[in-house]
Amino acid sequence: MEGQIPDIKKWIVLYPVYINSKKTIAEGRRICAAKACENPTCAEIGDCCSHLKLLYDVEIDKAYPRDFMQRGRVRVFLKREDGTLCNPAISSIDEEIYLRLVKSSSSARKSSQLTESAHRHRALHH
Repeated sequence: MEGQIPDIKKWIVLYPVYINSKKTIAEGRRICAAKACENPTCAEIGDCCSHLKLLYDVEIDKAYPRDFMQRGRVRVFLKREDGTLCNPAISSIDEEIYLRLVKSSSSARKSSQLTESAHRHRALHH
């Protein structure tokens, strides 16, 4: 399988609602609201997967089955066909990867906000 792209249909699917603190468990959130992030996007989840060195594919045209108005999902290649992990630091898609995604997403958002703030500050004072 080395050098080949594995069958994407076998990859796990992550919808942003899984880690959205603004959603209830009944609406699809899979971790506690205190550990979730506010309104994550597929792009942010993709960035997090990239940071975690996981292959991923953002599918913008797909909808969340419980609410077709929520568009987009991310497919993540977590385990090879022989069962070995792509990134040994990530052991399962359960709460561990969700929490890592939230943590990465929060860090990326803070960094982005600081950069935007610095650009505004420079623009105002020059």
